[in-house]
Order: sequence, then C-alpha cells, then structure tokens
Amino acid sequence: KVTRGDYINDDAGQTPWAGIYRGKIKYDPRTLGPSIENWEGTPQLKIVVQAASYDTPEDCEDLLEEQVKIILEAVLTDVTIGGTVDMLLSFDVEYSYNETDRTTMYYQTAVITLELEVATS
Repeated sequence: KVTRGDYINDDAGQTPWAGIYRGKIKYDPRTLGPSIENWEGTPQLKIVVQAASYDTPEDCEDLLEEQVKIILEAVLTDVTIGGTVDMLLSFDVEYSYNETDRTTMYYQTAVITLELEVATS
C-alpha cells in the first residue's frame, strides 16, 4: 500500500507499505532582482518504506531492500517525477529497525530522501 501525507504505518501486518511526505524546501536566488521568478527551490521528498517478516531478520532486510530497489528504479527512470520538478539532484537512504522485543516478527523501515530542483517561475 502507498499513502501520501497520512500517518506513518505502525502495523507490521500492513506491510509492505510506503508513505510519501514533503520535507523541507530551501530557496536560493537564480538571478538578481526582486521578482519571485528569480528563485530556485530545492525541496525534499521523503518516502518511508516498511517491511516485516516472521522468518529471520535477514529475510526482513531482504524484503525491505526489494521495496527500496523498486522505488529507486522508478525514481531514476524519471528524474523529473513526471514533469513535476526540473530534476533530481541527489538521494539518500536511511535504515531503522523496530527495537522492541518481538520474538515472532521482524519489522524494518527505510527512509528515502530525494533532493529535487524546481524553478519558481
């Protein structure tokens, strides 16, 4: 399931799951002048991906990595995100783990942060 702007999933039984969220946006001048059209924005888009497994932590990690790979392949195939941005500048992936003691399930998360470029014109 993929959601946008909704609460982050906290149910391992609802995985694989991905949520898309807006991050910060930084504006820098492109040219001199007071016009709003002279600025360039670098917004961040965050994609939270989750996987769970009843088998092993390695299995959970592999399932999560499959989901990350699918998302990155889609992003890198269209670096303008369907023409909504000028271009993808960079991306990073940060992994985290549910550190509660669950003897029957492994639950892991990755956050993919895309840094994009857009003109304000």
